[in-house]
Amino acid sequence: MKKFTGSTDIERYEHLIDNENLQVTHLKFMKGEVLETHDHPWDVVVVIYKGQIEFTGSNGTENIVPGDIIRLEKGEPHKLVALDDADLMVVKSKLA
Repeated sequence: MKKFTGSTDIERYEHLIDNENLQVTHLKFMKGEVLETHDHPWDVVVVIYKGQIEFTGSNGTENIVPGDIIRLEKGEPHKLVALDDADLMVVKSKLA
């Protein structure tokens, strides 16, 4: 077992794990911030643990809050809009 601890004073993001098969990123948004439509070459799981995000993917738009999880297929386009200050964990994996 190995424990990874994120910082509480990051500006935008920090990679907690970053290797050829797995990337775990702590991502921070300020209210009103927009991450325009993009995609990734890996499968992605997004876990929100603070705030609220408007998350748009190929199946429409969802407002996500702590307790919600989003799963994206490799190459699936998505966009995020911060409705509040928000913190996310983004897990990108080639293992899925």
